[in-house]
Amino acid sequence: MKSKWLTFLMFLSMVLTVSCGKDYNALFQERITELNKEGKYILNQYNDSVGKEHYIVYIDVDKIVVDTLGDSLQVYPLNVMEHFQYRAKTDNNGKFVFEKEITPKSTLVSSAQVDLKNKEMLIDKNIMQSANVKFKDIKCVGKDCAYVNVKNPSGNNNNTYIFFFNKPRLLYVTYGNYHSTIFNGKSFDIVDKDPLVKRGEGLYDQKFEYKAKMSTKGEIIQKDDYITVAGEYKIPVSAYASGEVDSYFAKIAADLKPTYYWNCQNCYKVVKSESKPESGFCESNFFTGSTSTWTIHSWVRLCKAGSLHTYQCQDCGVQVKTNDVPKMGACRYGANHVWSQLQ
Repeated sequence: MKSKWLTFLMFLSMVLTVSCGKDYNALFQERITELNKEGKYILNQYNDSVGKEHYIVYIDVDKIVVDTLGDSLQVYPLNVMEHFQYRAKTDNNGKFVFEKEITPKSTLVSSAQVDLKNKEMLIDKNIMQSANVKFKDIKCVGKDCAYVNVKNPSGNNNNTYIFFFNKPRLLYVTYGNYHSTIFNGKSFDIVDKDPLVKRGEGLYDQKFEYKAKMSTKGEIIQKDDYITVAGEYKIPVSAYASGEVDSYFAKIAADLKPTYYWNCQNCYKVVKSESKPESGFCESNFFTGSTSTWTIHSWVRLCKAGSLHTYQCQDCGVQVKTNDVPKMGACRYGANHVWSQLQ
């Protein structure tokens, strides 16, 4: 008798559990129908038929709402919010850092700027020059975030706005002329096109870039250990802390804007220049009576300027710094220079 009573209780418990469990499929469809009737714009929706995950992401006037069919809604306000970026720079000690920068609060979108009928919103001019954003252009990534690309009025690139739903009142913004953020299907590729890092002499006009990856939750999941200069040269970020960065700058500058040592075969003068110096008149090394004879400079390139080695002529003492071996050239005290490597 006791055994039958226990079996009955177990059966009753199972029936109650099933009957009290949520029918998420029905709830999902009811919620979608309700939102459509209310005129809400649905950015994204997902209904797992197995019953593990369900969510609806929609725009409700001046906020984005994430409904997981649970006990509460996740609300992302679009009015007063702070903006943040990840920036590459050097700190007061000259060390490379890559960290989050947050700007003061400002209004992005107000309720008066959201047009549910025409399915668009107006980005506030305090952020940038006013621009209409169509709801259909807002791309939603699961239930983690949504992003939209807006034409930059002052350049050819787009500004990117990313709404991370786990960071209410925080908006990630990249300004296309200086940064870019592109969704690659799993995470965001970040390119800081204007890292605030120390730059070597002669490299101020060169393009510096630093790259990283950001998860759909707004966290950095991968970052480069180098900065790219002029699209091909790589400077390890560790070089900033060790003090070796200046030597990298010197090598890159020498490669991008090479200078050479030039030797006049008539007056023996040695000069350093990016291109062959002008001919012009030079004082010759001979005289006829009391009348001096003037000749034209005859320039010969000795070597490319560098930093690895210093060579000195054993006869006239002239020095050149180069990564190569200098040519003989013309020496004041001999037919040709006799080079000796000092370092």
